[in-house]
Amino acid sequence: MQQNRSFLGASIKLALLGAATTMTLAAPQAMAADDDTVERIEVTGSRIKRTDMETTVPITTLTREDIAQTGAINVADILNSSPVSIAASDQSNSAFSTTTVGLNTTALRNLGQSRTLVLVNGRRFVSGVDPSTGYAVDLNAIPTSMIERIDILKSASSAVYGSDAVAGVVNIITRSDFDGVEISAQAGVAGEGDRKTKTISITSGKDWSGGNAWVSLGYDDDDGIKATDRDFSSQDLAVYLDDDGNEYIDALYSSYPPQGRVNGYNADGTPFTADGRFNRASYRQLVTPLERKYAAAGLTQEINDDVSFFTEINWNTTKTKDSTIEPTPLDVVNDIWLQDRNGSGGMSINSPLVPDALRNALAADGISNLNETTFVRRLVEFGARSTDLERDTVRIATGVDWQINDEWANQTYLTWGRTDQFQENGGQMNIERAALALDVMDDGNGNLVCVNEDARLQGCVPLNLFGEGTVSQDAVDYVRAPAKATG
Repeated sequence: MQQNRSFLGASIKLALLGAATTMTLAAPQAMAADDDTVERIEVTGSRIKRTDMETTVPITTLTREDIAQTGAINVADILNSSPVSIAASDQSNSAFSTTTVGLNTTALRNLGQSRTLVLVNGRRFVSGVDPSTGYAVDLNAIPTSMIERIDILKSASSAVYGSDAVAGVVNIITRSDFDGVEISAQAGVAGEGDRKTKTISITSGKDWSGGNAWVSLGYDDDDGIKATDRDFSSQDLAVYLDDDGNEYIDALYSSYPPQGRVNGYNADGTPFTADGRFNRASYRQLVTPLERKYAAAGLTQEINDDVSFFTEINWNTTKTKDSTIEPTPLDVVNDIWLQDRNGSGGMSINSPLVPDALRNALAADGISNLNETTFVRRLVEFGARSTDLERDTVRIATGVDWQINDEWANQTYLTWGRTDQFQENGGQMNIERAALALDVMDDGNGNLVCVNEDARLQGCVPLNLFGEGTVSQDAVDYVRAPAKATG
């Protein structure tokens, strides 16, 4: 809550994405009060002008001093220091995702990022989330160097702002009177000697009679942490029950092993045992690496005693670096032959790709085609599933504030914003080519080739999934399918 002497009651600006005009009328008690004692109270989350400081809406304020003491380089880190704010997506909990990785969003009381409204100076900010994922402001786009305070409304404010404020409102107030030059640099490293971080920002501003202008530039770099860099995350864990029904915690492995698993056997025909399982955590990130560059600028100017003009500009780009999860788990029967979708594909146990030991074991079990059983494998030869993602955000807000008289005030403004997302994913495979590469024959000279002649002309080579390290680089190159997406 901020107090400024004035003849007006408390006010808040109504924010609308696009063009907006707001007019408010002073409360009756303000009109009756003594002009010499009336104070203007700005209350985040209320459009009603009032002279009393009481409000039923609980507000938590994080001041600039609070922000400086945390040493945080990101608005998300600042909000996470408040017990009412929960990280919806951050560098830790989005590490397993291939679409929201690198995002920093907030959710009041854990009610969801799309139900928490984030404002900047009382006005809406452009979403930084892919449209197919939802709506949320990416806090990476807001520079911490220009934050004066953060007001957090901890109760539902949908009556004022709409359904995206069901959980509450986070209103980020920027500095409006910056004068001089400020250079800030910070470097850090975790106690284990990893997760190196560095940040530098330069802010310059100038005050003059009735106006202020500022510009802020910054760069952040966070190396992140691999799951194997910490003992507690180097292995997936799960809760189990012993024979007496007591719970205990032990390692959790994947049954999609690098050597393949067919009907209880390793794909080379040897018995499948617990030692052949796969540790997914060995490829995962505990904290996603993130690089951020940003620029922001603002201008305020009084046109006369009653009218003032403002402009805000934000530009930000964030990039994830080497964000990985474990290689693709392939279910050959359902992913390639599509048996769960009435597919007609399969592989006879007499295929020249099937090792003799496995062929004999399956024949003894009464299995003549691999589509009759389980056939899974971890595609280690294709490398980790990687996500290289870049988000560019631009936002402009400009408008005019007009103090019409002691009873009326008007704010008219226009906001425009755009977020572009560019994403590349590695470690994926083309299932149509994989089906062609699994259908092989002997060419009569002791060489295995793809049955389909057209596929051979396009570079098809046999895809040998029967054993660890059996997939050739030529097969990887033929079957690999890098994925790209923009939004």
